[in-house]
Amino acid sequence: LSLGRNKCANIVQNIIAKREVETIIQCLQTCKFSILIDESTDISDTKVMCLL
Repeated sequence: LSLGRNKCANIVQNIIAKREVETIIQCLQTCKFSILIDESTDISDTKVMCLL
């Protein structure tokens, strides 16, 4: 199998990615989960927010 860069990228974006999004949505709808959010400001005054 030989693919050019554009064709390979299109296959990933239009076929594989859509299927993975559907799988993630199905999992989130059926499984319990939690979200952890943390904010911080470092020594150089850069604000950071982490979402787990």
